[in-house]
Amino acid sequence: MALKGLSNFLKEFNSYKKDNSYNKTDLSKKRNSNALEVFDFLSLVKIWPEIVGPKLSNHTLPVKNSRGVLTVLTDHPAYGQELSFLQTVLIKKIESYFPSLKNKIQRLLFQNDPMFFKTKTDMMAKLSKAKPTNNQSEDQKKKYHPHSPEVKAVKAEALENFAHIQDEEIKNSLMSLYVQMKLR
Repeated sequence: MALKGLSNFLKEFNSYKKDNSYNKTDLSKKRNSNALEVFDFLSLVKIWPEIVGPKLSNHTLPVKNSRGVLTVLTDHPAYGQELSFLQTVLIKKIESYFPSLKNKIQRLLFQNDPMFFKTKTDMMAKLSKAKPTNNQSEDQKKKYHPHSPEVKAVKAEALENFAHIQDEEIKNSLMSLYVQMKLR
């Protein structure tokens, strides 16, 4: 009796599973669409200055797209208010850049966080100070054509310096290193 009840339950379960047709391919499609949305969102962050302009992009940043609401971080409420007046224009512009986001953004939400932008500008200032601005090193890294007079002169000098080496492979390797070091 119990075995018969179990077999009936399994039959019902199998028919339920067939009716809902929720299989692995549906899951993979859902994952791929989520991955595409994440990729589009990262691209949106990258081209945000093109969408809102350079001035507003210095004071705003999209941070999240969830349930049809694009959350934009601002460093002052005035920027959020200014963009709220342009909400429909911005949504259309975003959809023109990313057709896959069409009808996925219904409205924009603006959050004020001046500390984020202060930290960001401080970090950018530190990074720009950390990079050496040595114009001589850039000038020294010129690319020379293999038949240029400079390269020919250095090759002749290398040939003269390594003429006493009899093994051709070693001589060619040393000459190549010599030329690379001299023209650096």
